Amino acid sequence: MGKAKFLILYLLVTLVSALIIYVLYADVHPFGGIKIKHNVKEIIERGDNILNSLNINLEEKIITEDITVNSQLIRQLQEQYGLSEANEMLRSKISGFFWQISWKDSEQVEIIVSGGEQGEEKPFNN
Repeated sequence: MGKAKFLILYLLVTLVSALIIYVLYADVHPFGGIKIKHNVKEIIERGDNILNSLNINLEEKIITEDITVNSQLIRQLQEQYGLSEANEMLRSKISGFFWQISWKDSEQVEIIVSGGEQGEEKPFNN
């Protein structure tokens, strides 16, 4: 009987804890503001289309992807508006996180396309 009570108590505490984390995460976690409109496959496809329209050969290119964080913007929002309101602004109005995709060839020529929440696409040749 003692083990059953302990198991029920353990499961209840775990369930309540998970519910609290689920409800509060977006407001209180520093990365609770992450909401990226497009997934990495969509951004790569958009980049491929842009680079193809510029007649850039994409064969044998190595693709790397990364989520880029505008730390200065996020820090400023959090300091000015607090964590909860800043996260809400980052989810709904302001792009603090975006995909950065790079295509590299064997000569280490790098082509970068960044996609922000507003769908901005900027190709660069380095």
